[in-house]
Amino acid sequence: MIRILAFCLVANVAFGSVQPYHVFEEGGRYGIKDAGGLVVVAATFEALGWSDGSFSVVESVTGFRSGNAWGLLHLKNQILHPAQFTELTLHGAYLNARKFTPEGWRSGILNLQGKTVITFVYDHIKLHGMRAVVTIRKNGEIRQGILSLANETVLPVSYRSIIPVAKRQFAISNTDGLFELVDENGKRYYPGQVQAFRPLGNFTAFTEDNLEGLLNPEGEVMLTPAYEKIELNERGEIVTLAANQWMWLTQTGNASATLAARDIEPWGDVLLVARGNRMGLLNENRETVLPFEYEHLIPLSPGYLIAKKNQRSGVIRPSGDVVVPLIYDSIAGSFPALRARATQQNKKTWWLLNDKGNAVHTKLYDWIGPEQEGLFPVVSKGFWGLVSPGGNEVVNCVYDSILDVRGGQVLVKYRGRYGIIGLKDNWLVAPQQVPIWFADSCHFWVRDGEQLILKDYRGSWIYFTHNPVESGRSFFTEYLPDGSSKRINFLGQLIDRSEHLPTQTEFVMAESEGYRGIRRHGKYGFVDDLGRLRIANRYDSIGPFREGKAPVKLIGKWGFISKADQLIIQPNFEKVQGFVNGRAQVRQKGKWGIIQENGVMLLPCHFDRLEERPNGYWLLVQNGALGLADPQLRIVVPPKFQAIDPIESGLVRVRQYDRWGVISMEGLAVIPIDFAELRYDAVRKNFIGMKKGEWKTLTF
Repeated sequence: MIRILAFCLVANVAFGSVQPYHVFEEGGRYGIKDAGGLVVVAATFEALGWSDGSFSVVESVTGFRSGNAWGLLHLKNQILHPAQFTELTLHGAYLNARKFTPEGWRSGILNLQGKTVITFVYDHIKLHGMRAVVTIRKNGEIRQGILSLANETVLPVSYRSIIPVAKRQFAISNTDGLFELVDENGKRYYPGQVQAFRPLGNFTAFTEDNLEGLLNPEGEVMLTPAYEKIELNERGEIVTLAANQWMWLTQTGNASATLAARDIEPWGDVLLVARGNRMGLLNENRETVLPFEYEHLIPLSPGYLIAKKNQRSGVIRPSGDVVVPLIYDSIAGSFPALRARATQQNKKTWWLLNDKGNAVHTKLYDWIGPEQEGLFPVVSKGFWGLVSPGGNEVVNCVYDSILDVRGGQVLVKYRGRYGIIGLKDNWLVAPQQVPIWFADSCHFWVRDGEQLILKDYRGSWIYFTHNPVESGRSFFTEYLPDGSSKRINFLGQLIDRSEHLPTQTEFVMAESEGYRGIRRHGKYGFVDDLGRLRIANRYDSIGPFREGKAPVKLIGKWGFISKADQLIIQPNFEKVQGFVNGRAQVRQKGKWGIIQENGVMLLPCHFDRLEERPNGYWLLVQNGALGLADPQLRIVVPPKFQAIDPIESGLVRVRQYDRWGVISMEGLAVIPIDFAELRYDAVRKNFIGMKKGEWKTLTF
């Protein structure tokens, strides 16, 4: 027992956390005392310890500084190595040192006796366990290798990058961005090509094919790369997010293949695929067409993509051929002219590019806007102009703003005034104090207080009014206070005029099928184009004529009348819409249905909303659920889905309880409603369904 206790005391001195020595200062010089306060090294040194600012004594050895250089000292006051190093740091039982040699600044490794273990021929050395990662710079390139601490070559100095990833493991790369995993003897122990590493507590997450895997502290592969994300939770546990699994499905619901990806979108003959935070292209056989090295891929037009890589944007083809170099902050627009933003000398500039990616102008612009009638608004030094797709500044940048472009004429604001110019910078309308706007190619409107004035480009008054006007192609319409209107050409000549409506008319509706609704004494009726009363004012409310029938309201209910003022559908409805193709929507007890011209109900009033789709089918909304009726208004899909999307071949893509599937027009299941996403590939006539990855906590 006494012998065991003695061993524990010795071990505590040798390996305990308490440092048995400490530095003291005296007269601006430093020395060392032991734990009992006895002076071991006299205070004669500029500094003691190591060049990184730390202090320790290992095997009675520490560092000292003299004349801004570092050396090695034994506590018996014996200089093991003179002060020759600009850097001297401790790593276990070895010292990483740096000094000036005839070849320049170089790094090497010493042992605690001050002897050189790895010679001073390297630009940089990083110790990792019992191995040294050495670096040489030559002709502007960096090459790295691995040496043992006996100065034996483990890996030659020929690699672009070597990264320690665990206690005795390294990642080595001889290409741009891809790594192999090797042990401390240089032997490869993992078959994949690794893209990146990320520390995760004592573990290391690594990325391959944009999916993450995990190395334990010993560098062993614990999880192969099959995860969207691997993280540590607040309790320090490893949690994984499985990658989304996409499944290829035929129109009969048979599965043919699967692929792990964050997102997949069919695009022409290829698939836009996102894995992790990168995007690439696959063909129909899921073979890589464009590698997964882009932050964004956005379809621009058939055969072209806006691509973003290393925070720089350009345009490429699906083959990867570069059309516009990836040197811009952003790309917008469409061929044959693209707008690109770049940063030059910390200033944002805009460029107009042609379909070959070349800038079509040399002038720098602060901004280039979307195309307007074949021209691009531009801003230079705060002033506006216009540029052609070829880069010619057809309107010089001297205007406060460009307000409108029409038919080769430009409405501008210049020094706070409003005018119109041609594309040769010639004034067609001199700057005016008050706002103006286009009437036609030779005339413009001026607002002067409440008055509107029509002028020609010589400044002659053509017409003036206080009434509202609406400009057309060859005339304008003036709406008079009594409800009548006049059509006038741009020479100021009257074309035609609707007659005054009957006196005491309170309200006028827009003309429809030759009839205009009016209100007199609180009741509604209709007049014709000449203002003659055709249907007496005896209805509580009305709607416009459509297909010869108009909605009317009597005693709180709606029905329909003919132009002969005959009641053809009895007023039995709370609300109605006009007839379209012989059918009208009607509402009873808060629900909508559809009737035909003879009043027969085609679709019962059971629905919150009805909407006809372009293919003739009707969307049915009932209690928040969606269904379908065919063009004959037969209910083919009962309302029970969150989303519904008819596609070709008589199939319907549906969502229920946040899951997607496919049913037939008869409502029969074709693909189970079990997918978080379901895309239809119209080119290959199949579906791509996604089962979403889930977070799980791992226990080891």
